[in-house]
Amino acid sequence: LIHAGAQGPLGEMFAYRVDLGRVSRTDFRGATTERNQATASVSFTPTRAHALNVRISYNIDHYNTDVGIPTIEDPDNPGTWILPRGARKPARYNTKNDFLDYQRIELGADYRWDLSRVTFLQARANVVRDYYDYLAAEGLTYVPAQDMTPAAVEREYLHFARAWTPIVGQLELHSEVDTGPIRHQFVLGYELNSFG
Repeated sequence: LIHAGAQGPLGEMFAYRVDLGRVSRTDFRGATTERNQATASVSFTPTRAHALNVRISYNIDHYNTDVGIPTIEDPDNPGTWILPRGARKPARYNTKNDFLDYQRIELGADYRWDLSRVTFLQARANVVRDYYDYLAAEGLTYVPAQDMTPAAVEREYLHFARAWTPIVGQLELHSEVDTGPIRHQFVLGYELNSFG
């Protein structure tokens, strides 16, 4: 795990924050996971009543897939599946070509306008671009040894790639009203969701 960040003011009305991170892991069977991420945000506060925050983030992930160990039907108990004799549990039966790659770009903004001491308007917007690319030997079939041919594993591959762009927008009006000792909180809002 590696992480670095910085933040601070950019004059009287602006402030910034930047974060960078990297995670890399390997499990006991040798499958690796890598994640790289970068995030930046800028806030703008021209007056005490107005605040705007804009942020962008990007991450890219890479996974070596691991679909498990091939099994065979137990000849003494039909309908039950067992590991073949000699199966190596720590071994990965996928190939080095198997992978899952994921990319995400996100752009968002938050705005708040304090209309009074007890009333404020809040708006949020978010646009995301997600992309998945997957290739793996999803099916593993154990082929027993015959004559001079050693035992082997046959693989059936599955590949898909998918991209979509969800968009979310929210607008809310918040307020408080006191009636004697009881405080009432009101929220009136509208939300827009679009998945492209």
